[in-house]
Amino acid sequence: MIPYNQLTAIDVNILKYLLANRHRKIHFHEVLEEFNSFKSIEFRITLFSTPDRKPFPYGAIPNTSYIRFHYETIRSDEGISQTHQTPFISITELGIKAIEDYDFDYAERRKIRLEDRILRIVPIGISLVALFFSAYALFR
Repeated sequence: MIPYNQLTAIDVNILKYLLANRHRKIHFHEVLEEFNSFKSIEFRITLFSTPDRKPFPYGAIPNTSYIRFHYETIRSDEGISQTHQTPFISITELGIKAIEDYDFDYAERRKIRLEDRILRIVPIGISLVALFFSAYALFR
């Protein structure tokens, strides 16, 4: 699993697309068509849907993927049930949390950038005002 602070803008846009459409079934190819200008979308979806695994006993660790594929059970005529992966995907709670964390961090970084710009401009403004008053006093 990729930590949320290592997600790129396209990763977050994929997750936001799934979040915006979470109340309906989203076909895997819908996402590919939505982001058709990027060639790695299929890989990203596979990466986001692969949960972390524990070494022993081998199995998926729950809540460690941002998206999930839906599964359906198919029962044969002999009564044997098999689980089959469908092409429909949805965002998980961890994916929603990753979007919220990313948006919060983005807002914080933006606020810090704005404060930094203000703190760099204020001394220049003060210097210009002092220069103006000095020039006014000199030529008066």
